[in-house]
Amino acid sequence: MYALEVVEHFEVDRSNYFTMSLEGVTHFTTEHSEFWTLDKWETEHSRFMKMLAIPFFQKYKMWKNFNMWKTSVRTFKMRNAKKALNERLFLLAPSLQSTLLALRSLCLDVTRLDLIHFSNRQTYSLRDFDLEQQKTRAQVTYQLAGFSAKSLQMCVKACDDVIDSFLVANKIAADHKMTFMERAALRKQCRTLTSFLRLVDFLTIDATIQLTVRSFQQLYAILAAGKAQLTGTPAPPAPVTQTNGKNPGKSGQASAAPPFTAIFAVSVEMDSATSALNATPNHDAWNGALQRALKEALRMVETPARHLGHESLAPYTTASAEDEGKDVWSVEQLNVALILNEDAKFSLLTNDIFVALDEAFEAVEEYMDVFSPFHQIYAENEGQVTHLMETYATAPWIFLGIRREVQIPKSVVH
Repeated sequence: MYALEVVEHFEVDRSNYFTMSLEGVTHFTTEHSEFWTLDKWETEHSRFMKMLAIPFFQKYKMWKNFNMWKTSVRTFKMRNAKKALNERLFLLAPSLQSTLLALRSLCLDVTRLDLIHFSNRQTYSLRDFDLEQQKTRAQVTYQLAGFSAKSLQMCVKACDDVIDSFLVANKIAADHKMTFMERAALRKQCRTLTSFLRLVDFLTIDATIQLTVRSFQQLYAILAAGKAQLTGTPAPPAPVTQTNGKNPGKSGQASAAPPFTAIFAVSVEMDSATSALNATPNHDAWNGALQRALKEALRMVETPARHLGHESLAPYTTASAEDEGKDVWSVEQLNVALILNEDAKFSLLTNDIFVALDEAFEAVEEYMDVFSPFHQIYAENEGQVTHLMETYATAPWIFLGIRREVQIPKSVVH
């Protein structure tokens, strides 16, 4: 109303126009008219022009259009993201959601197992250590096999539920001949289930990797505790495990460290043939026992079957494999041992375990050096014993400090 323009009479818009006179300005519409005095109109016009000179009002129209565009784009993207999440995020699918949560619970139980077990405050001989690990391997293998069976059963049920829901939603009966579009939609569901099974395999592998790393860390912490006991240096912290029990002590109160107990028993024996002091069992025997334990641990974590290439789930994965030009999905790369062997930190951890064992036997050898002087004297004495009878066979009794006494029988005296 302040940006007015003088026009010819025939150009006037009869539904909305202004007139100006010496008295003031009048606004006419089809419904009513409004009058302003000339002084008031000029004052308002001056204020309006000053407001337009403010940068905010100069950019307001551009800002408003930009905000409307930004809101529209954001709403469009949110709508598309919501649709994509509902179609692709397995946690939003009711049948797959419960399966993933249950599988995650089973994976947490797996991570709490021990691939290499040690009883508290017990020192093991080599034979006892081998027997303990054999018992542990049998128990853990049985538990991992049970975990694999449960996870496969849950995945088969989840896949059946998804396919059944799809068939019911599309009103496809068992004897119904599916059209091309229906078959394409079914193959899309199978591709989704293939991705779901691949995710399940990733969760399983992640759980077994955590189990392996934690077990190796525990073994290293136990071996390093002996060195810390000898040198007085702090031992590396043991891996933290979650427990369901409540702490009976006061909150914030640190529990006292348990007294140190040697984990492996090594006796120092003298070789009868060479008269040398040897550690029994020796370093090679314990090194071989640890290598067997670690290799068997890596073998055990391969017990859970891979879901992607399993025969019980083949009906849901064959279609997607054919789309990729394969007969079946290959699971050779889903190997825990291969994944861990390519990890530099895990290789360093494995090396540290055997370094700790080497240092422990170096400490044993240093301890054996304490007995070297006594062993030397003993060896010299043992060497003289063999010639003792020959040396003093002809020596007189007086030389030996022995006096011969002859006792006369009483019968002779009487």
